[in-house]
Parts: sequence; C-alpha cells; structure tokens
Amino acid sequence: YPLATVHSGKNSTWIDYLLKNKKLSKFCVNTYSIAFPGHNTNKELKALQYFLNNQDNLRDKKTILVSISGVNEIKKGKRKFNQSDDKSNFFPYTKKLIKKIIRFTRYYNDLNNLQNKNISALKRESEVFLSDKDIQQNVKSWRNSLEKMNKTLFENNIEFIQILSPTLGVQSDPIVVKEDILKIKNPIRASLFSNFFNNGYFLGINKLYAVLSKNCLEMKFCINGSKDNYLKILNSKVDFYSDYRHPNAEGNKIIAEYISVKILEKINNQ
Repeated sequence: YPLATVHSGKNSTWIDYLLKNKKLSKFCVNTYSIAFPGHNTNKELKALQYFLNNQDNLRDKKTILVSISGVNEIKKGKRKFNQSDDKSNFFPYTKKLIKKIIRFTRYYNDLNNLQNKNISALKRESEVFLSDKDIQQNVKSWRNSLEKMNKTLFENNIEFIQILSPTLGVQSDPIVVKEDILKIKNPIRASLFSNFFNNGYFLGINKLYAVLSKNCLEMKFCINGSKDNYLKILNSKVDFYSDYRHPNAEGNKIIAEYISVKILEKINNQ
C-alpha cells in the first residue's frame, strides 16, 4: 500500500505512472494519495495524522509512505508567497479573467526581458523570494515535521521513503537554463518559465536547497533526490517541466520509475 503525501504535475502525476509500472504489476498494490496542491511538509504531517486516524486496516498490511518534499518549503514570514491583497468587488469571473490577462502580459514582458539578462542579472540576489531568515525557519520546520512523521510511521509499522525532490535550477548553470527557456517554441509555455529568474528565485532556490541538503544528510531516512545520479537531470532540463516548478508527464515518469525501484527494495527486504 504505497501512500503519497506530495505529488505534482499538470494532467498527470508520478502516482499515475507508478500505477502503470510493470515492475510492480506482479504485486497487489493499492495506492492512497493524501496530497494536496501546494502543501509543505508541515501540512503533509497533519494530513498523514488525519489519514491514519481513519485507516486502522493499514497496520495489518505492508505499507510504505512516499513523500517528495523540498520545493514547497517557500513560505515567506507570516505571509504566503505571492499572496494577493486585492479586495475589489468585481464580479468574480471578470476579476479572474482580468488577473489572468495581467499575469500573462507580465509573463510575456518577462520573456522578452530574459533575452537581455547576463549572468549577473540571472543570479541577482533578492529577498523578495526568500530571505536567509525565511530559509532557516522553513528548513527547521521541514526537518521537525519529517522527524515527527518518521516517528509516527515507525509507531504504526509503516515504512518511509522520504525524498528531497529535485527541482529546476538547483546546482544548474543559469545561462544554460536561460537558453533552454528561450528555445521553447510554444510562446504560452515559454511564458510560464519567464519569471524563473525574477525576484531572486534562482539564487533563492539554490540557497534553500543547500540548507535542505545539509539537513537531509543528517536524517538517516532522507534521500537527497536533488543530488541523486538518476533524478538530478530534473534540476537542469526544462523539457521535463510544464512550468518552472511542476514536472510534466515526462518528468513524472522519471520520478515514478525511481520510486518504483525504492518500493521494490522495501518489498524485497521484508
């Protein structure tokens, strides 16, 4: 019974491809997803606790929890990242349409501006995305939540596969990523990557992952997918993403294949 507390993708997730994996087809596998869009690890823990309180039957079966976390640890202070303060009384659908038009207009402008950015501009430091204080607080919360999750799973005889997710930009050459974005032929898809280098995101995500990686190394149950030889291709290849944060079908196939290997290791070692 693999459980999943985080999955990502548009029109497909790694869970979809895990269920189609031929290596697992000889086993009777039931999969539960307790993931929600945008959840960080603190919310994962709460979802897991609620789920276990309502699923006593899992304790009698081989159960493995799979969690892929890291990229969602972007909470900024007491505010949600990119939270809108708009309180206008427009008709909701009209307001949503206007926001979408404004957003895509900004994306297209960002895409045009990206062509002229040199390496200094691409790696420009900014605390608009995350400050050093935010990073330390978020990583501390991430680690505390994972350690509590590990303890809860151990007490319920559930095995744990915790992966620090690879994500676009980590330990990558910003010039190569920029050139790959500019090569995208579909202008709408290209525009979704256009603000990748805005507000200090590139430098910020690398700073965040440096601290996450250090803490992952100190937790025996944590696998650093951002440095794994099989997964780290997802750090640098735009082709595996639908936008700069969410893997597409091809990216999720890679993740699902990796997870299937880890699940089989758990099954074969019982």
